Formats: sequence, C-alpha cells, structure tokens
Amino acid sequence: MKTLPQTMCVAADKEKRRDVTAGLNIFLVGGAVRDQLLGLPQHERDWVVVNASEQRMLEAGFMPVGRDFPVFIHPHSKEEYALARSEKKTAPGYHGFSFDTGKDVTLEEDLRRRDLSINAMARDRDGQLIDPWGGQADLKKKLLRHVSEAFSEDPVRIARTARFAAKLSPLGFTVATATMDLMRAMVASGEAHCLVPERLWLEFSKAWQEPQPSAFLQILNAVGALKIFAPQLAQLFADASRQQTIATSIDQAAQHKSQLVFPALALACAYHQQSLLPFCKRMKSASHYCKIAQHAETIMHTIKHDRGYAQDVLTTLEKTDAFRNPQRLHTILDALACCNAVIKDSQQWASLFKRALQQVQKVKLRAVVEQCAHSRDIEAAVHTARLKALLDK
Repeated sequence: MKTLPQTMCVAADKEKRRDVTAGLNIFLVGGAVRDQLLGLPQHERDWVVVNASEQRMLEAGFMPVGRDFPVFIHPHSKEEYALARSEKKTAPGYHGFSFDTGKDVTLEEDLRRRDLSINAMARDRDGQLIDPWGGQADLKKKLLRHVSEAFSEDPVRIARTARFAAKLSPLGFTVATATMDLMRAMVASGEAHCLVPERLWLEFSKAWQEPQPSAFLQILNAVGALKIFAPQLAQLFADASRQQTIATSIDQAAQHKSQLVFPALALACAYHQQSLLPFCKRMKSASHYCKIAQHAETIMHTIKHDRGYAQDVLTTLEKTDAFRNPQRLHTILDALACCNAVIKDSQQWASLFKRALQQVQKVKLRAVVEQCAHSRDIEAAVHTARLKALLDK
C-alpha cells in the first residue's frame, strides 16, 4: 500500500486541526449556559452563529442537517451550530412557523424566541454572559418563567416546562404563576391538541429520566394538559390523595433507577384499574413500553386477587414472557418494590415473583422435552415440571 508523502500528511493534519469557526460570530447558548451557572454536569453544547449565511457555513466545512431551518454539524466536535433565527407563527401546532435566518437577525432576537428565561442566556467566545431576558435573576429566584408571549405559539413548550420542573424541582424551582396561567390559556385555546404523538412521547420519555418525574405529571395536570395528553392519568390525578401516592411511588423509582419510573407508573395505574396500554399505542411508543404496560396489568391482577398460590404465580410468569425475557420482568418487579405507597406489601410480592422465577429456571427443559412422545405434549409437560418445581421448593 502506498503512503502519502510526509508533507501531504502534515497538510492533512493541519486541515484537521483548523478552527472552522474562525471568523464566525458564535455563542454558546441554552442548557449548557444554564447548567454551568447551576453547577450541574453539561451533557451537550449548542451554538448559535450570528451574521452568517448557509453558504458561509458550508464553505467553513460544516455539514447541514436541519430540514426546517439551517442547522449544521461541526466537522470535528460534531456539535450543533444553528444560524440565529427569528420566527413567525403561521399555523396551529408545533410545525406552524416560518423562520428568518438572515444576517440581520440578532442574538437577542434569537434568544427571545426560546421557551424559558433560564434557557435564553448565552456566552461569547470570551466567556462573557449575555442575558437580555433575565435568566440569571430567575436562576437565583429558582423560577421557571417564560421569556415572552411567543411562548404560547408552540404547544410543545407546555411539556418542556413540565419536564424542566421534573429536572429542577429537587433544587427548589417552581413554575412562575404567569407561566402557569399562560399554559392554561394555551390548553383552553386548543393549541395543546396540536402536538403530534411522537413529539409528545419524546418529552414524556425524557421526563422519566429526571430526578422528580412526578413534577412533570403534576404540572401537566395543574394546567389541564394531562387530560389531553394522557386521559387515563388525568382520571387518577383528579383525586389529590391518589395523585400523591402515585407521585411518591414514581419518585422512589427514580431514586433507584430511571428505567423503573415507567413500570412503576404502569403498575400504579393498573392497581387503580387504569391501563397505560392505550396511552402507549396512541403515543406510538416502542413495543417495549407496550409490553411493560401489559405485563403490569397481568401482575397486578394476581396481586389484587391475592393469588399467591403456585399455579397462579406460574401462570403470571408465563403471561409476562418471563422465561424468554426475564430481564424485563425483573425491571417491572424492581419497580413494584418501589410502589409501597400505592400497593400494600409491594416489596413482598416482588420478592415472591423473583424467588418463583429463580426456582422455575432450575427446571432442565431438555430432559423434560426428551420424555415427550409427541411435540404437542411439550408445552403441557414443561408447565407441569415448572409447577412441580414451585410446589417442591
């Protein structure tokens, strides 16, 4: 294989190290600035470029990815750089906007279109804070406040504000009264009905990852959006005492592991005879979540009827696909152990199912199958062997 001459290699290295942002008026914006000021970990950084054009970004080596408006990927860091833009409402819903990314759009105009003041701050190349909409003051007040009346033009901001409450409530943050009123008005106007399921599910799934997911549901309920987004949950949250027990359970699940939040919610709903399966299907969520909702109902049926007998426990294990996917059942059972505020003896029930699964997994299936004269007999023989293992423990 031929190698490049040393001079060509050096040139290639210099090109790779070249600062493609040289000459561009760039600013760090949004969550990275907010989290810096809060002393929180920064998981990603977003940038805004002012007084530039799409052609200028392409010439610098950026890769375009935006469909609705120009967003570019840095060729080396892979971080997102967006042209500063202003927007105008043209139709209902999340996509009902026209955008202006001309060179005359200022940083202040770009920040004004953002949702909350704490997300509408920027830093320049020298690290100087740019805060035209009072974000730093609201951080000190621990307040989630909308930047401008433009907030009401984008229904996804209802869910985003609730999600930030789930993220920052443990730090003492609350939603400003004026912002709560504005979100109620958006729900009353019908704007909240315009959210597409996939976009809404993204906010729900992100909320499950936050330290206090109950705040997400409680804010949506308080502004009337929960009955639109998740009617099953809204029915449960209509009772203050029931709302509190569910909130306690999912927050306890979040303290253990974020993956337990949705199963804990599904179990709490099933306990109160509400299924999350229609919600999962309407949100077009992954089949994994539909399975969890379905299995939560199966488990709760056994618990509510106090069917801790070997036959009932084995049937529950079979219906929840425990032998082909034991990890999913273990996740649901770990969530069940967190639901003591809703479900009596939840930890004992979780332990019972886990012990039963462990005992049944000791059955040597090959030996059972070999004793069957016909293939049609295998399923019954396996069931019988597993039941015997439970009864003999």
